[in-house]
Amino acid sequence: TDGKITGCVFTMYELDGTVKDDTYGADLSKENRLKAQRAVQSAEKYAKMLVENGSLDKVDTITGATISYSEFEEAVLDALSKAESKS
Repeated sequence: TDGKITGCVFTMYELDGTVKDDTYGADLSKENRLKAQRAVQSAEKYAKMLVENGSLDKVDTITGATISYSEFEEAVLDALSKAESKS
């Protein structure tokens, strides 16, 4: 809105289209389930940081969720590009 980021939702999906939620990784070992859940929880944190800081450059990568950040970064850049082309 008016050149500012005012909202963000980052939802992660499995390859089959299932949303990664609090059940993501339930069939894995305890250690891998914790890693899977860290990635899911990071999605909410990345979105919140983006809105609070107003810039992707000010969103810090969360340890253990680097792949999630890469996906988030790609999605944000795509969304910003589309928003820019509409204005």
